Amino acid sequence: MGGIRTPSGSPFSVSDDATAPVPVMATGGGAEGVVTFDQSIVAGELDTLNWTQVHSGFGWVCDFAEAVGNQVLLEWSPTEITGGPDRVSYDAAPADVIGSVGGLPAAAFADFPILP
Repeated sequence: MGGIRTPSGSPFSVSDDATAPVPVMATGGGAEGVVTFDQSIVAGELDTLNWTQVHSGFGWVCDFAEAVGNQVLLEWSPTEITGGPDRVSYDAAPADVIGSVGGLPAAAFADFPILP
């Protein structure tokens, strides 16, 4: 089938072959970072409680998260010494990273590696 249809009451167009956004790269780490997705996402501020990071042996809490284009821009504050590899996680509760074309939410992910 295919094509694009607009469900009544929905601000998004939904394609028969729509897919949820998937993270493809995380960069930065430390006080600022970026998670890049495989498609454009709905712009706006996101729930900071959904995001956690481990960087340089410290756990970090998210102070600010904003979706722009196909990226989530993140600002962090260190919390405690945790150890382990640099990584970022997204809880998706509530799911607020939404594909701008398909209207589907990104699934939660844990321990996505942060590139230097």
